[in-house]
Amino acid sequence: MSPPSLSNSVSNLSDSAANHPSTPPSALPASSQPTREAAVEAPSCPAPDPKLNFCPVIGILSHPGDGASGRLNSSADASYIAASYVKFVEAAGAMVITLIYNEPPEILYEKLDLVNGVLFTGGWAKTGPYVKVVEGIFKKVLEKNDAGDHFPLMPSA
Repeated sequence: MSPPSLSNSVSNLSDSAANHPSTPPSALPASSQPTREAAVEAPSCPAPDPKLNFCPVIGILSHPGDGASGRLNSSADASYIAASYVKFVEAAGAMVITLIYNEPPEILYEKLDLVNGVLFTGGWAKTGPYVKVVEGIFKKVLEKNDAGDHFPLMPSA
């Protein structure tokens, strides 16, 4: 018995490739490959709008205090966000909007409509204006999620 020829092996391979569903199109016979006309008729996506920003925007809530002294305090005229939180969010590909805890509520809630999620940084406050703002933002996040808008909230300590 003589060994099978190379041409017979190639022929057997192409026959089995045509009947195998996971075969790449280049391995299929020319008659079953898509034509150029079929590709031209396929719908295409519109060009992206260069004025739109497709990366997420995350709001980071500030803390009471100035951060310069290494202490957080309940001063109403100072607010602080550690740079590491901003860098963390930006490293993930998002942009940051600061949510200043002591700014007027209408401005704070207007900013909430501009972001895709919120990051609460860790802190010491258990009472006072900061906690009231956290509770208000938390309620807004729940409302957005209940309405079907995927709006993540990440607390960190």
